[in-house]
Amino acid sequence: MRVLLTGGNAFVSRALGPALLSAKHEVTVCVRAASQLADWIDEGVSQVVEADLANAGIMALLNSAPEAIIHAAGRLEDPDTPLDLFMRDNFKSTRNLVALANAGKTRKFIYFSSISIHGSVHTTEIDETTRSIEPTPYGLSKRMAEKCLAGQKLVPAVSIRLPGIVGPEAQKNWLSRCRADLRANKPVKISNPDFPFNNVLHSADLAMFVLSLLDRNWSNFHAFPVGASAPMTIATMVETMKNACGSSSETTIVGGGRTPFSISTAYAEKNFGYIPATVDSIISRFCLTDD
Repeated sequence: MRVLLTGGNAFVSRALGPALLSAKHEVTVCVRAASQLADWIDEGVSQVVEADLANAGIMALLNSAPEAIIHAAGRLEDPDTPLDLFMRDNFKSTRNLVALANAGKTRKFIYFSSISIHGSVHTTEIDETTRSIEPTPYGLSKRMAEKCLAGQKLVPAVSIRLPGIVGPEAQKNWLSRCRADLRANKPVKISNPDFPFNNVLHSADLAMFVLSLLDRNWSNFHAFPVGASAPMTIATMVETMKNACGSSSETTIVGGGRTPFSISTAYAEKNFGYIPATVDSIISRFCLTDD
């Protein structure tokens, strides 16, 4: 299948790109800047396109119309970034890719969204029906991108609402910071130690799920969260990470922090064959084998 992968230099693409090539897909990679390409982008890639997706006109840069679009590019969450930049890089880029998909022969559109679209969560578990309440600028831009996908009727699309992603060269999420502190034997502070945690996904498992979506037929638009199975309490998880890292860090329980919630994967499992990995297997791989 001819696949357009945006965000080729992104951390998640370092697992997804090689998986697409191994599955014999014809991959076109879109990057904002081609001056420093990720290691996986080599001669196996059909085309490398340097483009700002917020500007229309990407079709003119492509050698052929994509049969599937995997939209992994976007501006990452940052409390200091203003809304207009999030809307530019997350919403406008998606709107332009939707126009590309509708104009060509695209048969599947896979969008990497975020559970941040839910904003202020007032429940102990989120699922595909959880409302969006006062999202951050980042979450709002992702929500608007989803609305853009939902509003078009020509191309079947899914929006995967991602939790914290771990793996080689993981971005600066809580688990990555926790692992770094444990490896450095620094103190680790946690809140809500007894809450069952499954808000995590390994980049390699995300890649395998995306490959399965390319082989699956569906219609219309679907948006849903994904996470891990077999939740662990936060205290147990940190202790497991501590042991895996061989750390002597002290763990301190503090009050406050965000209200915790877990993730229901039932919709993804029932409708799209999602097979969640356990929290234990994810953090074990993250601590024992990842860079």
